[in-house]
Amino acid sequence: MQFYIKQIKKDSGTGNIVEVAIYGKGEKYRYWVRREFVAQMINQGAAVHTLFERDEKWVLGAKVEVYEESFLRTVANTREEDNLESLPTVKI
Repeated sequence: MQFYIKQIKKDSGTGNIVEVAIYGKGEKYRYWVRREFVAQMINQGAAVHTLFERDEKWVLGAKVEVYEESFLRTVANTREEDNLESLPTVKI
C-alpha cells in the first residue's frame, strides 16, 4: 500500500521527528502517528513518500526509508539523522 507524509512534528528539545501526518492513497484525512510506527510500516513493505504543495498542487516527493531501526530519511538524502525538514513542521 502507498502512504504519504505531508507534515512532521519535532521534539523542541532534541529536534528529532516524533510524529508524522500520514495519508493513505486516496484518503483525504491525515493521521498523526509516531515515527516508530511509520518505520515499522516501511519495514513490513509499505511504500512511503513525502508529499508537498507546489503552485497549489500536491507533488510527489522522495521515497522515505528507515535507518537505525526507527529513524526516517529520504532516499535522496543519506545524512545520518531524521531529514524530512523540508516538510511543514509543528513543534511540540
